[in-house]
Amino acid sequence: IAEIKLPNPKVTSCCFAGEKLDKLIITTAVGNPGEAMDLNQYPTAGFIFVAEPGVTGKPTNMFQV
Repeated sequence: IAEIKLPNPKVTSCCFAGEKLDKLIITTAVGNPGEAMDLNQYPTAGFIFVAEPGVTGKPTNMFQV
């Protein structure tokens, strides 16, 4: 298990992407609803980050609804 340090404490989601599923896309939030966040302290709040964790994801199963 590894840890990826980000300059923002509010991670909202992540997924693997890229042709080889070797990139990790990480989304972040500006804050919780109704909660103020100091954007001077966290200027990257709301940004999307791309990491290369050294592992790959698995492709999703395609199905028809």
